[in-house]
Amino acid sequence: MKKAYEVARETLKENQRIMKKDYDLRVRSRAYSVGEVVYVLNTASKKGVSKKLAIQWNGPGLVVRRITPYLYKVQLRKTTSTTNHDRMKLCLTTTLPSWLTKAKEVLLQPNATTSSEDIAAGAESTVFVKGQTMVVS
Repeated sequence: MKKAYEVARETLKENQRIMKKDYDLRVRSRAYSVGEVVYVLNTASKKGVSKKLAIQWNGPGLVVRRITPYLYKVQLRKTTSTTNHDRMKLCLTTTLPSWLTKAKEVLLQPNATTSSEDIAAGAESTVFVKGQTMVVS
């Protein structure tokens, strides 16, 4: 029985290595900067609704924070989510919703200050700009 487990473990490791190599060959790495406008891939599906006819992209949203070179915090209209770079695409729309324009202005203002306790905790950050408050995750 131990022999069977060892063979299975070795086979899984080899398959994982091959799958990672294949994925790395095809993945497109694109770095997004804070303040860029993006769409987020909608992977959720509702029962009884055709995936083919469902909306594929949510957004536009605003890149609020870069967590790692591959993970980003993206603020959509009502929610903020952590998203992998390969589930995002750049929004090239020239007309943006008013909430997005305002959020982008607040985020990119040079005199914005962020509370250091929130940043150190890695939790949501609160940005204060001339009497305006914006919660940034």
